[in-house]
Amino acid sequence: MSKLMQRSITGLVFGIVVIGLVAYSDETARVFCCLVGGLAMLEYNRMIHVRPLIISFIGSGLLWYLTIYQSDSEKVMRLVLPLAFLFSTWSLIALWKKDMLNVHNRMPSASALLYFGFNTTLVLDLLVNNPTFSRWSLLGIICIIWSSDSFAYLVGSKIGKTKLFPSVSPNKTWEGTLGGAFFAILTAMGVWYFTETKSLFFWSGTGLIVFIFGTYGDLVESSIKRKFGVKDSGNILPGHGGFFDRFDSFIFVWPFVYLVFEILGS
Repeated sequence: MSKLMQRSITGLVFGIVVIGLVAYSDETARVFCCLVGGLAMLEYNRMIHVRPLIISFIGSGLLWYLTIYQSDSEKVMRLVLPLAFLFSTWSLIALWKKDMLNVHNRMPSASALLYFGFNTTLVLDLLVNNPTFSRWSLLGIICIIWSSDSFAYLVGSKIGKTKLFPSVSPNKTWEGTLGGAFFAILTAMGVWYFTETKSLFFWSGTGLIVFIFGTYGDLVESSIKRKFGVKDSGNILPGHGGFFDRFDSFIFVWPFVYLVFEILGS
């Protein structure tokens, strides 16, 4: 079987499973988020050459439990949102300063908790406690990320010439990135049309936010892999790598998407 065929089959089956889990019920959508956060965290631990970080897993599990089963999660979010936002911002600064190794070597346990546990807590809080955000909103954001990634690759492979961030991801181009942005916003408009929630302006803006920070999430993960000499975060998905590879953008966007829905979504 060729690599392209393997990648296509894996992508199709994986896409069906993801859509099925998110769309089936609120409970399965929450299970999906916890699986992504937990499995990506496990791969991250392996990538940075440390044993599974028990503190990170226990802390994440406790946060997810409190978020799902506590009727009032406001106290939890007062801690989670600022720290998740600050860590994502720190990761962006480290990306531009080419200092990602310093971030993840200094405090691996805290990094794993902040990166995966806290960000997953944010999407769970939206699903459980924000009446304007549903599993269909979650599925819409996943589709925006998939569309952005797919068309950035397709456009970049056809006409891409100008490198975006060659020191981190030499295959990404500005042409492909702009193509990804166009289709991300187009997909967001489609989400508005099919869900009939919020406004066209709101979803178009959300699509742009998801595209910008999803792209940065991909670059941050690429920088981590490059610093630790890893090609893929795992091999659970033949032809696609691991969960962190597939959900790097998804995990990174939530501090910013959370603020959009909390401030403008009501």
